Amino acid sequence: VGMQDGELDFDGENSGGSNNMVEEDDKLNGNLKSLGGMFDIKIIDDIDNVMAVSNTIDFDNSYDPSLTHYVSLTVPKDEVWKASEIFWTIVKLNLEQLETVDKTTYEFSPIELFQIRNSFGFKGNLHFIQKTFVGDFQFDIVFNMHESNDKFDSDDFTGKLDEMFNLIDDKFTRKYQLSVPFNTQEYISFAKEILSQLLGGITYLNDDRKINKDKMKEDSVHINSKIEGGNEGPYELFTCVSSRLFASRGGYWDEGFHLLPICDYDSDLALEIIKSWVLLIDDSGWIAKEQILGDEARSKAYAETIVPNTHIASPPTLMLALSKIIKLSKSSQNVIDGHALASDILDKKSLGSLHEENMDLLVFYLRKLYPKLQKHYEWFRETQRGNSDEIERDYSNNKEIYRWKGRGEDTTPPSGMDDYPRGDVDIGELNVDLLSWMGLMTRSMYEIAEIIEEYDDLRTYKERYNDIVKNIVDVHWSENDEMFCDVNVDEDDNDIFECHEGYVTLMPFIHILIDSSDNVKLVKILKALKDPSKLWSNYGIRSLSKKDLNYHKGDDYWRGNIYVNINYLILEALYHYGSDENVSEEARNLANEIYVELRENIVNTVFNEYNRTSYAWERSEE
Repeated sequence: VGMQDGELDFDGENSGGSNNMVEEDDKLNGNLKSLGGMFDIKIIDDIDNVMAVSNTIDFDNSYDPSLTHYVSLTVPKDEVWKASEIFWTIVKLNLEQLETVDKTTYEFSPIELFQIRNSFGFKGNLHFIQKTFVGDFQFDIVFNMHESNDKFDSDDFTGKLDEMFNLIDDKFTRKYQLSVPFNTQEYISFAKEILSQLLGGITYLNDDRKINKDKMKEDSVHINSKIEGGNEGPYELFTCVSSRLFASRGGYWDEGFHLLPICDYDSDLALEIIKSWVLLIDDSGWIAKEQILGDEARSKAYAETIVPNTHIASPPTLMLALSKIIKLSKSSQNVIDGHALASDILDKKSLGSLHEENMDLLVFYLRKLYPKLQKHYEWFRETQRGNSDEIERDYSNNKEIYRWKGRGEDTTPPSGMDDYPRGDVDIGELNVDLLSWMGLMTRSMYEIAEIIEEYDDLRTYKERYNDIVKNIVDVHWSENDEMFCDVNVDEDDNDIFECHEGYVTLMPFIHILIDSSDNVKLVKILKALKDPSKLWSNYGIRSLSKKDLNYHKGDDYWRGNIYVNINYLILEALYHYGSDENVSEEARNLANEIYVELRENIVNTVFNEYNRTSYAWERSEE
């Protein structure tokens, strides 16, 4: 009753006079004003659990693995995240104490050696509860506020879990209508598992970050290698995390791809994540590619990414998700009356799609984010624009040409495809993939402007979009190479094409920026996709053509390996052009043929590798 705010204490009986072993269910009492006051946490074992038994250390029962072990100690608040290191330090102390006896530690059972013990009678703000089982096991962790009228017990869980599983199954069936050949039970179970892992990786982060605001010189190489930077924050982020064990941070490049399947399942949740990211856009319009918040995240990050530079970009993948939600909203057949909204929130059938089904709600949401999105868009146009003074040719609009700033001789981290082969670093370089991302971004901005009725902005965005689409052809299409290419300058300052067939040269197609009537370019791209000597494989579309001199050379990340996220976008583009009646019959038939086969290849690649390794990988090798 007299607990102070922020305290958490163990409430239970120790076994046999020990200070670290518990016979009954474990219970912790706490008080946290931000949660509403007093609460308790109970950890309740299943009656079928079998605790481990061993007696190789028969002279000291505090190592006994047949009982729950509990240890508490005080650590500085900003070091609590090192719980794993602290746990193994306690285990090391155990080993050091056993070295004082006549036997050597390898004569004892590891089950006992790894039991935590409170030899020094510590008590504090970090609490360890350790259970050691044999075989399958389960236990319930029950959290209840003391003042709550709706308290849970372990017996309530089974019914609640069954109810939730049924709700999830019903929602999954409605949201994802899997079609042949992936509508069998094994693929349905696989899809649910992958979705649950994606949703389970959603994380809330709150801490400071390091920032480098030094202005880059025009000819500088990648500047993110600078380690020093000022601390700012704290900042918060609600985000998907690819692997919390190895990378407890948010990635802007990754997030847009994470959100695409979440948009289908729960567009409201996707919008909450998008909002969290958009709120991190600073006054200049910049957002860091890697959101590395706090010491724990920094401890798991590459040194060169810890201190991002405020002049370095990242592909605006969030626009993929925003455009998808707008599309879902426009095609929704169940428009909810605004006056009925409050009651429909409680309708489980509407859960997760309120913005999708109610255009007024979506308009309200987009109006809130629009000023930040505008800043972000204009930041790209200002900081990543190509140097038109170095360009010999006069294009239709020299403002709509772009170059990734901050790249190195053999790497372009801002592009998301770090080691994809490029030309020499030069201020006259123009990148077709960045222009394509700007096309996607501009199209998304005019879609938003249209919905929220900002018609002056809408006209501006449409004009810019038309200029971008024209420049993609005028600036980047190489007739000799029959592909879209980066543009660079030679020793005599003449414009030259830098062509490395693969994901970069496909970007205008991937982002559906090629006019439907342009049969020549569409057919050439589609034939290159289907050519086994170039991009086609039985596992997905390669990142780089087999004919390129850089194929599987160097660090070999984006030099031939197959990436699931880009293959997904390729499938979307194939579906679009294969469904567009304005596309020639030749191109439409070819797009549909490739779509069917590529869809089976990429799904089975992920499916088979998951069954083989128990992981879903972002890339695969042939």
